[in-house]
Amino acid sequence: MNIYGSLYFPDRDDSAPAIILSHSAGLNADSMVSYAERFASMGFVSAIFDFCGGSPSSRSDLEPEDMTIFTEEADLAAVYDVVSGLEMVDESNIFLFGSSQGGLVSSIFASQNPTLVRGMILFYPAFNIPEMITSMYAGQEIPDIIDSGFVVAGHDYIETMIDFDIYSLIAEYPNPVQIVAGSADFIVPTSYQERAAATFPDAQLGIIEGATHGFNIENYCFFGNYDDEAFAFVDDFLARF
Repeated sequence: MNIYGSLYFPDRDDSAPAIILSHSAGLNADSMVSYAERFASMGFVSAIFDFCGGSPSSRSDLEPEDMTIFTEEADLAAVYDVVSGLEMVDESNIFLFGSSQGGLVSSIFASQNPTLVRGMILFYPAFNIPEMITSMYAGQEIPDIIDSGFVVAGHDYIETMIDFDIYSLIAEYPNPVQIVAGSADFIVPTSYQERAAATFPDAQLGIIEGATHGFNIENYCFFGNYDDEAFAFVDDFLARF
C-alpha cells in the first residue's frame, strides 16, 4: 500500500538520531507537524505519516473500516524501514513518539522489536482500548462497522482487541520510556498511564495538571496549549541520551 508522509531534517552534517511520530485515531500526520519541527530543531531526523485507514482524512491507502491496530503496526514498521535506511540516520538511535492510539501502536512495535527502538515518548497512550473493546463486545455479536462520528472502525479492529493484553507485552520492552498525560484526561484516565509506568521496566510518568486528551489545538485541545509543559518532561528524558 501507499503511505503518505513527510521527513524533517535537522541542520547538521553528521549522522543524526531519528524519531518516528505516530498520530492519534481520527487524525493524520498534520497533527504531528509542530512536534516534527520541534524535534528537527533539536537535531533529530523526524518522520510523520498518515496511518492507512487511520481516519477519513488519511492520504494513505485503505478504508477506515479495514484498519486495525495491527495494520497500523505494519505501517509503522514500513516507515521504520525507510527511516532506518536514510544515509543521515544513526540506526542505533531511532526513537518512537506516539499520541493516544499512536502510542499504543508504537508500544506494540517497540515491545516486539526492542533492539530497533532506543526509547519511546508516549503522549496519553490509549492503553485502555483493549479493555474498553473487551467490555463492550466480548461474547457479543461484533458489528461490521462502528462510527462514533470521530473514529471509524470495522469488525477486525474490534475482534483483534478483545482480550488483548497490552500490559504483558509492554513488560517485555527494556528501554527507556517517557509517558506524558493530563490530569483531566477523560478519554484515557491517568490510572492506565500509572499502570503502564509501573509495567514498563524503565519508564517515567509526567502528569500535566489540568490538561485533557491532547496538548495543542491540532490534537483537539481547545482550552489551552500544554506543549511547553509536555516538552519539559521530554527534554529531561532525552537528556539521558
